[in-house]
Amino acid sequence: MPPLLLTLKDETFYTAASEIELVDIAPTDSRHWTQNRLRGSTKIFWMTSLSPSGRFTCTDEGNENLLMKYTTLFLDLDDTLYPRTSGLWEAVGGRIQSYIEMKLNLCTEDASLLRAQYLAQFGTTLNGLMRNHQVDPMEYLDYVHDVPVENLIPPDPELQTMLASITIPRIVFTNAYLDYAMRVLKQLGVSDLIDQVIDILALEFSNKPDPLAYHRALALAGNPSPATCLLVDDRETNLSAAAELGMTTVLVGDGAAEETIDYTIEQIHGLTIAVPSLVRK
Repeated sequence: MPPLLLTLKDETFYTAASEIELVDIAPTDSRHWTQNRLRGSTKIFWMTSLSPSGRFTCTDEGNENLLMKYTTLFLDLDDTLYPRTSGLWEAVGGRIQSYIEMKLNLCTEDASLLRAQYLAQFGTTLNGLMRNHQVDPMEYLDYVHDVPVENLIPPDPELQTMLASITIPRIVFTNAYLDYAMRVLKQLGVSDLIDQVIDILALEFSNKPDPLAYHRALALAGNPSPATCLLVDDRETNLSAAAELGMTTVLVGDGAAEETIDYTIEQIHGLTIAVPSLVRK
């Protein structure tokens, strides 16, 4: 039977044709289902039987069809595609710190406080500096990304294999900028496995978690439905904003996740284990 598109309305499921009730769902999909039910997202399930009253049953038979059919994979870059223990993001952070101290003539403590304030308020230090201090964004981007990428992260054959197995467009969606992103992807050995890079310039300086950044990213990706998109990121605030649009979310890192997080993986290599429908059959 064909897939049936369902939308949660209160506690009851509806289709365009008739009211239906969920009787059973395979255990392999229960965690994903529970959290998306709380969000009220639109999801795709496989209908195995349908009674005249509209009641249908999902069984363990054909579990692969109970998994969401995604069309677009959005991937964050820093501390997502490479381990946070690499020191690369710390190197970028050190450059951000020194830029603030130099540009605004601040001591280390005051620069750290301002950086934390802007990150919390605007999602990036850059947007705070642009709005409140009229800094040149290209000067900032060139300065803070002038780090020895090649010395800090090695090629990652496991990541190469995992990305090569994914069947849908693989899009890097980052608050960094293109030149730096391409250096990172080249060093990891995956530049030819990424279909598109959406950077801060393409986003016209909007950035995650600003909703405008997600709308622009979707437009640049060809306007896929958010309900068929998956975002992988290491920051819960970025994922929560994606969840508000109906995207499926994957957190890379340790620790308890918010209800808006659908999956949590320790490292990026676990993505296709957590979401096996991404893998080419």
